[in-house]
Amino acid sequence: MKNVVFILFLCCSLVGKAQSYRLKIVDPVICFDYNRNKVIVIEDSTYRLEISLKTKKVIKKPLKWDGQVSFHELRKEFVPLSEKGSPIYFVDRGCGWVLELRNDSIVRIDQSFHHQNQFNGAYFMHEGRPHVFGGYGLFTTKSIITQYNFSLGQWYLANEFQPSISFMGSIYRKYKNNLYVLASSKGPRWNKHNHVYAYNFKQNEWKYLFSSNFLDTLNRSIYPLIQENVVIHGQIMYEFDFEKGKIDKYKLITDNWCRRVECFSDCYVLVCTLSDHSAHTDKGLIQMYSPNEFKNKNHLASFSMINNKQGKDSNQIWIWLILCFLVLLILIVGWSYNRNTKKIAVTKTQISSQVGELIMFWLNKPSYVLELSEINDFVNYDEPSPDTLKKRRETLLKQLCSELAQQYGFLEDNIYTTQSHPKDKRMKLLVMNSMLVNKIKKENSLKFI
Repeated sequence: MKNVVFILFLCCSLVGKAQSYRLKIVDPVICFDYNRNKVIVIEDSTYRLEISLKTKKVIKKPLKWDGQVSFHELRKEFVPLSEKGSPIYFVDRGCGWVLELRNDSIVRIDQSFHHQNQFNGAYFMHEGRPHVFGGYGLFTTKSIITQYNFSLGQWYLANEFQPSISFMGSIYRKYKNNLYVLASSKGPRWNKHNHVYAYNFKQNEWKYLFSSNFLDTLNRSIYPLIQENVVIHGQIMYEFDFEKGKIDKYKLITDNWCRRVECFSDCYVLVCTLSDHSAHTDKGLIQMYSPNEFKNKNHLASFSMINNKQGKDSNQIWIWLILCFLVLLILIVGWSYNRNTKKIAVTKTQISSQVGELIMFWLNKPSYVLELSEINDFVNYDEPSPDTLKKRRETLLKQLCSELAQQYGFLEDNIYTTQSHPKDKRMKLLVMNSMLVNKIKKENSLKFI
C-alpha cells in the first residue's frame, strides 16, 4: 500500500514539470521544425541547438552563414517563420530579405531589398509562402497583404483590395485559411485596436467579426508584450483563441523574468532570464511544456473576447447619452437664439448726423452712384491739407460702413463697391449695395443724433 501511495505521489509531482535548458544569451532565435518535430535554438553564430519533443534530448550542430547577414542581424532584424511541410524561413522585419535554414547553413534566397515598409506587421505562413499583413513604413500604417514569390524572389500584393483597417504591432493568428487580427478602423482613433477582423484566403475577402476592449482593460503602467496571439502583462499571460472567441488567462510560474512565450502546435516555449547579481551577468533559460502540462500548471481562467457589456447595460448607456445630447443641443440652440436676439437689439444703434447726411445725399444720387471727391464737402470745414482731407474722407466712409452694418445686419465690406469713372480713370465711383438701399427705404428708420 505504501508503495502504491509513493508511486502516485511521484507521478503527480511530475505532472506539469517543464523541461529546462540553460542558454548563453537571453534573447536567442527560436523557431520550430515541423517536419522533424524539433525546437531550433540559435544562441551563437557557430552552432544551433535542436531539441526533440519526443526524446527531450539536445543535439548541438554546426551552423554556417551567408556572407550578407550576421548572427546579430538575424536576432534583431528578422522574424522566423515555418509551418508543416515547409523549411524554416527568416523574413526581414520591415519586409524584404528572405533567409532559409538549409541543412547546416543560413542562406539568402531572395532577389529583393530592404523594403522597410511593413515594420510591426503580422508575419505568417500560408501554403508554404511567407506573408506579411499591415505594418508601418514611409510614414503610413498599412492595410496590405504581401506574399513572397519563390520563382521571382520578390514580394507582391496578395490581394489588390485594401480594407479600411490598420494593423501595427497588435494581436493576430493564422488558422488554416483564415488570418485573424485585432485591428482598428482607419480614422481619428486608428490606434484603438478593438475590432476583430478575419481574412479568408479562399474567398479573398475581409469580414468584421466583433469588438473587444481587452487592451483597454490592461493597466498601462506595465506595458504589455505582444507576441502574435500571446500577451504578457507582468506575471500574467493571455492567449487569444480567435476561432472560439475566447481568451485564456495563465499565471507565469517561471524562474526569474519571462521575456516571451513561443506557442507552437505541440509545445509552449518560455524564454526567461537568469540574473547572476554577484557577477552582474544575465543568461537565458528556456522552459518547454506540452499544451496539457502548461495548462494544468498555469491556467487561471477563460473568458470571452467579445465585449461583455454590449448588452442591455451598453444599450441603456447609449440611450442616456443620446438623450443628454439632445437636451444639451436644445439648450445650446435656445441660448444661441436668445443671445442673437439680444445682440441684434443691442447692436441696432442710431446713425450719427454726419453719416446720416452723407447717406441721404448718396440715396438721392442717380443709381446710387457717388463720386469719391463729392465726400470732400462733408469733411472740408477748415480748409485742411490734401492729406488731412483724404484721411477724414476715409474715416467718414469707415464710420458709415460700421453704423450701417450694425443697423441693418450687413458685413462692412458689403456696404458699397468701387469702380472707375468711365470718362476719367483717375476718378473713383462708389456704388451702394442695392439690397441695402431697399432695406433702408423699406424700414425708413434712420434717426440722427
